[in-house]
Amino acid sequence: MRRDGTRLLLFAIALVAFGVVIVTPAAASPGETTDSTASAQSAVFTDDHVGECAATPPSDLDDPENPEGVIGWVEGYWYTEPVEVTPEDGFNETERDRLAGRTAAQVEALRCLDYTEGLPPLRTISREEYRERIVAPAVEQISPEGRLYERAQYAARLTIGNEVNTTRELIEAQTAFPAAFYLPSEQYMAFVTDDETVEDLNQGTLAHELVHALQDQHFDVAAVFAEPTNDGYLSSAGVVETDAQFFQQQYQQNCAAGEWATECFIPAPGQPPEVPNWAIALNQQFQYTLPLIEQRYQAGGTQAINDLFGNYPETTTETIYPDRLGEFETANITVPDRSTSAWRRVQSGNLTYNTIGQAGVTAILVAPYYETNGRQSVISDFSEFMPRRGELDYGIPETDGWRGDKLYGYANGDNETAAVWELAWADAGDAEQFAEAYRSLLEYRGGTLADGYQNVYTLDTDAYDMAVAVEQTDDRVRIVTAPSVDDLTTVHESISLQQTNGSQDSMDGTDSEDGSDGTEANESDNAQDSDGSGAGFGLFAAALAVIAVGAASALRRR
Repeated sequence: MRRDGTRLLLFAIALVAFGVVIVTPAAASPGETTDSTASAQSAVFTDDHVGECAATPPSDLDDPENPEGVIGWVEGYWYTEPVEVTPEDGFNETERDRLAGRTAAQVEALRCLDYTEGLPPLRTISREEYRERIVAPAVEQISPEGRLYERAQYAARLTIGNEVNTTRELIEAQTAFPAAFYLPSEQYMAFVTDDETVEDLNQGTLAHELVHALQDQHFDVAAVFAEPTNDGYLSSAGVVETDAQFFQQQYQQNCAAGEWATECFIPAPGQPPEVPNWAIALNQQFQYTLPLIEQRYQAGGTQAINDLFGNYPETTTETIYPDRLGEFETANITVPDRSTSAWRRVQSGNLTYNTIGQAGVTAILVAPYYETNGRQSVISDFSEFMPRRGELDYGIPETDGWRGDKLYGYANGDNETAAVWELAWADAGDAEQFAEAYRSLLEYRGGTLADGYQNVYTLDTDAYDMAVAVEQTDDRVRIVTAPSVDDLTTVHESISLQQTNGSQDSMDGTDSEDGSDGTEANESDNAQDSDGSGAGFGLFAAALAVIAVGAASALRRR
């Protein structure tokens, strides 16, 4: 099931993915790891710093007579072998190749897989070339219909305004922070840099990309990009990404402990660059999968992680809560097209609706905290998202009861867009908790209650020009967007618009032939506190540090 979209067939290091290491912006010279770096790493590591799978190198470090299947030796380098480099003047191509070979051997010794197809080449690419040759073409290939769909669904998510050029915003979001990437389709790794000598080469980043190369040689990692919905893609890609993150952490802990033969080159991160869109950034931050990878590793080592490939979780909820893997059931949600003839449903490629998922909904609600440097929040307690230093927890109370969602886009003859977003929750209390947070997010984005209505908001800002109705009924929340209040019932006739005098505006109040709202039908579809003062800047600084370190050592797939 192909879709137009903004996913690039690559795995790219960026600011916002796998931001799990707390590092203060000061101190730590190249080649050093700070104490806080070590303390923030996952506690799940092998006792002997390498896996039992690793071969024992000979004392003279000679190459094995038969290298096939030897774990811990790659193209002339053992994992215990020192390499000669001069970091003072950067790393030229020869030095980068040396580090790549030896780091690959170390990755083999940790990940317990061998490079059966050899080591992929390591290149450099300028940031401008990365943008123009790789990112922009992938985003700009979206069809005109797909662009309408993207505009409609991002506006309903309150992520990109309907008055904003969605294509330009997505390109900016995709290209702002990458440091390195692995390109499965062409099987090479690259550092994104305008410096030919790559003075700030980060071996943790290199190890991360080398894990992806291993995955590509043993598993069908490209299959995750075929997942049609946001939730389906993130739950699958999260396994691929967090596997690499997990063993990057093991690699870096060995660096901090001095377990490798020579020092590691892991520069301390500087000040984080400006994030163009926090909601998109946090949506594609794969740290929520780390509990699943850690649990699997503790239970069955690397083989248990291997078993996840091709047998991916179906929702991000299963990655946030590993004990729900294979047992979590989403609600049946059916949203009949109840628009008038003025509107048509639009789609992106073959995708007729999107499912945002628990991790995606959490990212939407958490974004204001980052956008305002911790001054404002629409969730009740940001410490629920960041319960302790060094991790982020996407299972916040406002989204913990998520049981499914479907988001449809609409367009009219003037190419104005609208949306219907139906979300199912565990119970009425969970539904109300989300609805309240979403209403707070509407107000944060500039929405105000429409005159005469209790559940209808209008937005008239540089980014948003639309009306939004938020309706909660038992364990369901329905969100409808349209160009104006009058258009809401033409987009979805049965949306209930609650007037201040207690009456309701709707066409018939039902969504299915049996008189129900249609959200539990078996047939499938075609396809807070606004000032945030309680959180404080101390918590924000820690949260930003968690994410900022990803610019040097964390991976995000776009």
